[in-house]
Amino acid sequence: MVKAETGKAANIAFHEHFARKLVTATLSPIIFRSERIGSSSGLDKAKELLEKGNGLVVIINHFSRKNPSLAINQVFLDRVTGRKKVIAPIAYHNDKVLYHGIGRLLGVALKPIVTENTVREGKNNGKKLHEGSVKYFADSVDILREGGIIVLVPQGT
Repeated sequence: MVKAETGKAANIAFHEHFARKLVTATLSPIIFRSERIGSSSGLDKAKELLEKGNGLVVIINHFSRKNPSLAINQVFLDRVTGRKKVIAPIAYHNDKVLYHGIGRLLGVALKPIVTENTVREGKNNGKKLHEGSVKYFADSVDILREGGIIVLVPQGT
């Protein structure tokens, strides 16, 4: 496999970047009500590495349905991270066609994983616990190699 120019392969298309900016500008004040992480927060080094073509792993706690959205919103707001491909897990029982459509529009690949909650709620449709994890991690490695961003949500997956 021939690697693309360092860090360029993980850049999203213009329409995805435009959609991110539009969603962030219009919905953030209404839905997210979060504060933007400033440059003094220690993320400068991560952004510097991203600009050099390295990937980024974002690990978040998932105490409510709002937490993943807040983290993704922070990624979209930044001029460096806002142009990168993002891959994120989604619990199999929460996996909806609408979410994948929105994800594609915004340049976020959602990967369904059968979680303990999925099994507990009986919504696994015969799928085994953690099914989808291998595909998520394999795709995540590819995104990291391209200089993109992966999201890990230990409580959610």
